[in-house]
Amino acid sequence: TWEQRKLSEFVDKAVDNRGKTPPLDENGTHPLIEVSALGGVHPDYSKVEKYLNDNSFENNLRAYIKEGDILFTTVGSIGLVSLMDSREEAAIAQNIVAFRAKENFVPEYLYALFSNEENQYKAKRIVMGAVQPSIKVSQLVDVEYMLTENVKEQKKIGAFFSNLDNLITLHQRKCEEIKTLKKFMLQKMFPQNGENVPEIRFDGFRNAWEQRKFGELYEVNNERNKDLIGYDKTFSIATMTYKGEGNGAADSSLSNYKVLRIGDIAFEGHTNKEFRYGRFVANDIGDGIMSPRFSALRPLFQMPVSFWKYYIHFEPIMKRKLICSTKAGTMMNELVTADFFEQSILVPSIDEQTKIGEFLSSLDHLITLHQRKCDELQSIKKFMLQNMFV
Repeated sequence: TWEQRKLSEFVDKAVDNRGKTPPLDENGTHPLIEVSALGGVHPDYSKVEKYLNDNSFENNLRAYIKEGDILFTTVGSIGLVSLMDSREEAAIAQNIVAFRAKENFVPEYLYALFSNEENQYKAKRIVMGAVQPSIKVSQLVDVEYMLTENVKEQKKIGAFFSNLDNLITLHQRKCEEIKTLKKFMLQKMFPQNGENVPEIRFDGFRNAWEQRKFGELYEVNNERNKDLIGYDKTFSIATMTYKGEGNGAADSSLSNYKVLRIGDIAFEGHTNKEFRYGRFVANDIGDGIMSPRFSALRPLFQMPVSFWKYYIHFEPIMKRKLICSTKAGTMMNELVTADFFEQSILVPSIDEQTKIGEFLSSLDHLITLHQRKCDELQSIKKFMLQNMFV
């Protein structure tokens, strides 16, 4: 049976630097862990912005954190916890305390215990102050938690959540690595200003990209949704996703909506602070209809939409050259579609377009895969934290 125990019965207050800010040194080697770095299984050192030198670390701290300590925020975002890793050369800011598990208590289990939503609420109930919320450690140590004293069970639960956290971290890291690779390849697989070939190409492609007017590739599409057959879903240009069926609009009003087919580009010419070049969105998800206030651009011949969905967002070519060379109308600063049809851009062969599009799409697929897996594991963790603690 699990039993109620005060915090002071299963942890010791190991480090408390409140009221003592050590001197900082931008060239120091000892990271100062602050609240922003907590909340994950271990501190996130990518969010560390302050450092201590050796002298400050050795002479201005009351105590030192150790691997396995539970870092607990007491000011601001109350109750964020992380399990200290092996970087014992680090220090914690004065709005964080470190608790150390007493004998016969497993740190990984206690980290999971403190991560439970109900247990986090127990700490937040003793918060003081409205402007800068804080809690007194002297009060926190009297808060009671329901826990198991069976070391074997603690180890099982701790290991279970450690495995989940490791998997989540693995997929998050992989996702970020692929995003970084994608950003790099987007810069290298399209020609830079003044060049007519990209820096990185697939084997077998050596010819220069061809200069073509945009109007030789696309035309304004004025196809209207007259018969309402098969197009009962409308697109949102912001994300190029279906807004859904049954949006309340009468059939008569939908009849004037523009039909958007796969390969078409939706264009909003109105510019503002967020979209200073307007908005281009390539339709690669299916046929639908779109508000008549947007322009629909249709390819004059078959081209891989998987290439154009990336190329239309390549700023040096599509935006700086194509759009910035285009005049704006007087009404609502609307870009004139007919004008940028006269602007020239560089275009590779259809085969090279296909290769580039497939490659970048595969990266997006991997990003989505790892993000989805990460979200699934986060959901499992949340569910198990709610159900493996009393």
